[in-house]
Amino acid sequence: LERRPGKRHLRRLAPLTDAQERRTIGDGNAFAPGLGVLMETEAHRPTIAVVALTTGNRPADLERMARSFDAHRLNERVIVANGCSPPELGGWDVVSSPRNLGVPGGRSLAMRETTSEIILFVDDDSSAVSPNLVEEAVKRFASDPKLGALALRVVIRDRASSLKRWVPAHAPVGPDGLADAATFPGNGHLVRRAAVESVGGWMDELFFKHEETELVWRLLDAGWNVRYDPSLVVDHPATTETRHEAANRQSLRNKLWIARTRLPWGMRELAVATAVLRHLGRCRSWAEAKAVWLASIEGLAPNGVDRSPISWRTVVLISRRGRPPVL
Repeated sequence: LERRPGKRHLRRLAPLTDAQERRTIGDGNAFAPGLGVLMETEAHRPTIAVVALTTGNRPADLERMARSFDAHRLNERVIVANGCSPPELGGWDVVSSPRNLGVPGGRSLAMRETTSEIILFVDDDSSAVSPNLVEEAVKRFASDPKLGALALRVVIRDRASSLKRWVPAHAPVGPDGLADAATFPGNGHLVRRAAVESVGGWMDELFFKHEETELVWRLLDAGWNVRYDPSLVVDHPATTETRHEAANRQSLRNKLWIARTRLPWGMRELAVATAVLRHLGRCRSWAEAKAVWLASIEGLAPNGVDRSPISWRTVVLISRRGRPPVL
């Protein structure tokens, strides 16, 4: 593994006026008299990192993503070069792996190479839209110590609408502006380091597809909460689920792996049968049916992951949030 530090930039603050100095007193900030420097008390603010995974095939989008976070207050900015040459981005650290570790594997690498308490994960072709995204997200985590993950609203670039698969919650938004969620979009979410580490981290074996849902099941089962904030927005190009090679095969394989390792007896068998039948129902050729067959064989084979099923209480909780595990 290789880590390349980015260039760090310091911004000079203008001296405060006497009136501004007076306003800082009693606002929870510490002021150094005579220096004209306002020093925020950091004890109440969790540290936060932004992380983007890249395979090096979208350099223009990667640059756009990086610049969209220029004005945001972050403790760490990290690019994971997943099986590609490390990009050069001023102000960003680069962690590289000689082979593609997949999405959960790349996120696991990022967590090992960062120290921040909160980690914001985006795609290399995502970008921040909300100017207050980072600060408001940090406040969400600071005010709720049991918040394990926060889903952001992902919209189609240059449009206000989202794709159906990017909407992680079906419950109404509560008085706090959040909705309970049973998953989160991979291209726009934050996790609490302590929460992810407490449940054993990401399931790297999945490589790609459904790794977010699998993690959420374990977080909810361990007593953490997962919520959706539609007021905090990132954008992403409109894409199909099959833009990645072998996406359909990995989708079914991973559904079977997750059902076998995370669902209790009875629910496990029902979820496996439902997944296979749904994928077969989408087939329009013998070649597609063969792919489902091969994915089923792979998904039912041993995968080296210890079986650790969630409780029936969590099954009910997930179902009430609009995403029954059987589906």
